[in-house]
Amino acid sequence: LRQRKDFLIDKYMAGVCAQLLLCLISIVLPPLAVWIARNKICSCMVCINILLTLLGWVPGVIHAWIVICCCDNLN
Repeated sequence: LRQRKDFLIDKYMAGVCAQLLLCLISIVLPPLAVWIARNKICSCMVCINILLTLLGWVPGVIHAWIVICCCDNLN
C-alpha cells in the first residue's frame, strides 16, 4: 500500500513539474508551449496562439497559459 502511495505522489509531482515547465516555455515561445501541451502541431489551438502571438506577445502568453492549465489533453 505504501509503494502505491509513493507511486501516486511521484506521478502527481511529475505532472506538476511538466505544467510548470510548460508555463516557463510559454513565456518565451507561447506557440511552442501550446504545441507541446496539445501534442499536435496543426491544431486549432496552435493556430489561434500563433495569431494571438503575432498580434501581441501578451495575448499569446495568456492563451498559452489557459490551454496549459484548462485543457486536460496534457500528455
